Amino acid sequence: MQRKKFFLRTLIKTITLVSVVFLTITTVDYYFSGNYEMYPVAVFDLGQKRSVFVLTEIIPTAPVQSYYYRVRIASQIIVQNSHINYGSIWIKRPDLIHGRPTFTLVTANKNDLVALVEKSEPRIVLALHDFTSGESWPRSGNSQKAKLLLKKLAEFNPGSEYVLAE
Repeated sequence: MQRKKFFLRTLIKTITLVSVVFLTITTVDYYFSGNYEMYPVAVFDLGQKRSVFVLTEIIPTAPVQSYYYRVRIASQIIVQNSHINYGSIWIKRPDLIHGRPTFTLVTANKNDLVALVEKSEPRIVLALHDFTSGESWPRSGNSQKAKLLLKKLAEFNPGSEYVLAE
């Protein structure tokens, strides 16, 4: 009888500890990538518990700041940290190499299709995500599908022309 009580208490304590650790890990506001912490620089709430995060690593020795995007539905991460190719904007705006860019979203189809852009160059798409199909660029690496999503984005935003970041 004593053993059963001890076993049950130990089991309950273990489950509680695992639950607390899991909740802590999934709700922390900064993330680890390699040896460096990642911090959100922009969070876009799209409704229906969908959000897009822009994260950065703080690396003291890096000559250029790196940025990543992440897509989440509720507490589930559906697109892991994916590097944003920011080079095409740095070429045009060298002042942003050491400054902080201002990210914004262009949306279409009731926020089912989102494009991440930098405010000073809104026609250069840094990242795309389609919540309907699950397609995400540059994470997928499929430029052909990304170009089709760009056309769809342009249809919902008449008079706008978009290009993928190089």
